Amino acid sequence: MGAGVEGWLVLYTKPRTEKKLSERLEARGFEVYCPLKTVLRQWSDRKKRVQMPVFPSYIFVKPNAEEERQVILRDPQAMNYVYWLGKPAVVSDKEMNDVKAFLDNGYTEGLDVECVEIGQEIQIDAGIFKGQSGVVKSATSNKLVLELPQIGVQLVMNRK
Repeated sequence: MGAGVEGWLVLYTKPRTEKKLSERLEARGFEVYCPLKTVLRQWSDRKKRVQMPVFPSYIFVKPNAEEERQVILRDPQAMNYVYWLGKPAVVSDKEMNDVKAFLDNGYTEGLDVECVEIGQEIQIDAGIFKGQSGVVKSATSNKLVLELPQIGVQLVMNRK
């Protein structure tokens, strides 16, 4: 990866530590993105809305140098970077901005993220990802599954 790291890296975390790890890394001055969604949780005595990560066990980090990449990985809740073709998976700034814009527009309701295998690449001609290549896992009249192969996940969007 050389002296500098271009784009965002996908960091695999210990289960249910995404928010704490993100907060700790941000407090140390690192650029971190951990998108959250509000979900309704049922306990035996009550229901409560809680913030949960959109991508369970994953956060995005943007180290400025190889040394920072190694420092981030030394945190006890950081497991490893996600690798793609033998190298750490890199999400470009443009792709990250598209994901942020998509999630910031309220598309987290009913959004589930599931691990997938690589599917068919197509050109997207509508919506926030218009003009980009993407991988669609499936599309029906009430559900669209958009695959992000750079990080090996899929976004499931349900139409109401």
